[in-house]
Amino acid sequence: MEKQINYLQKQIQYMKIQQVKQDNEVRLVKETALNREKISTDPAYNRPIIIGNPNADNYAINRPWITIGGTDPRSEPTTYGQITGMPVSPSGNTTNGLFHKGQFNVGRISIILGGYVEMAGIFRSRNETADISSNFSSIPWMNSPNAHMNEFHETERQSRFSALVGADITDKWHVSGYTEVDFQGAGSASNSRQSNSYVLRSRVMYGEFENKIDDFYIMGGQSWSLATLFKKGMDTRSEQIPLVIDAQYVPGFTWTRNTGIRIVKGFHNHEYHIGLSLENPQSVWGGTIYTPSEEKITYNNSGGQVENVSTTYSDDVAPDIILKGSADPKFGHFEAFGIGRFIHDRVSYIGTGKSHTKFAGGGGGGMVIPVVKKYFDFQASGLAGYGIGRY
Repeated sequence: MEKQINYLQKQIQYMKIQQVKQDNEVRLVKETALNREKISTDPAYNRPIIIGNPNADNYAINRPWITIGGTDPRSEPTTYGQITGMPVSPSGNTTNGLFHKGQFNVGRISIILGGYVEMAGIFRSRNETADISSNFSSIPWMNSPNAHMNEFHETERQSRFSALVGADITDKWHVSGYTEVDFQGAGSASNSRQSNSYVLRSRVMYGEFENKIDDFYIMGGQSWSLATLFKKGMDTRSEQIPLVIDAQYVPGFTWTRNTGIRIVKGFHNHEYHIGLSLENPQSVWGGTIYTPSEEKITYNNSGGQVENVSTTYSDDVAPDIILKGSADPKFGHFEAFGIGRFIHDRVSYIGTGKSHTKFAGGGGGGMVIPVVKKYFDFQASGLAGYGIGRY
């Protein structure tokens, strides 16, 4: 009797397992049919493509070699086919495949594309002979014929492509590379007569080594200067850039995009940050410099190898040093910074000469205060000092 009872119990257990499998198969068929119906009727419906077995026990460890689209219902979906100017980082831990639509991975490397295509029309009441970027200092005065001539252009050159590539080294450490390019460069063969052959231009291109748990990162490459105002904290790709139709931003906006290395550390649960940046120097000289007879002052030279021969480059001996601190209480974002620079020149006489290095710099700060959350912010920023014209 006991053997028969054990045998019946095993049969019942086996039947339960088979029933669960059958229920799963039925559920999968229904979900597949429902997905096909949604895809056929809604072009914005999430349509992930997975190469691998997402039902395997070790899926979180051995993720599929290629994953495209939204792979988890907790991900934050964007509209199918929507492209943003700057890639949005994946939700949560990328190792578990939490992606937005349009994002994908190859092995353990996540790849996020961004950008947009723009066609713009330009009309100026005073002719600058310029494309999408206006030059505020070259608006012609009324004594110039160009001040009495209108200007019209059509352009696509602000169209942009960007890519964010990253991977988790450990649960704490993450590495990434980011690039952003547009077509606002002009080569020696560029013209608007026939081919319109304007060249690709590097906006930013850098690598980052990040510890999100300890709120720390090291960045190297071309990026927005640390002097640029941030929206919150000092994270890369969180700069408070003016949203204007003209690519030249606005007068008074403190910024450069140049090569440098940056270290940032956060404290008190991401509320306070301090950052140090060593950035590529470049001095902007203006006015007329008095030069006595038989004396020559050298402070810049025309571009040489792999530089622009039609402009000048200053003589520099050390990087610009920027130190910034920021605070993010509940009622806004606040920051203050200082800039140290080393201006260099040489005075030459017949048979001799002497080089000089002058310390220059200044300080500034800024704030972003939300008045109506997500709709209206109050923003103010400023910079003062000596020898800081490039910023």
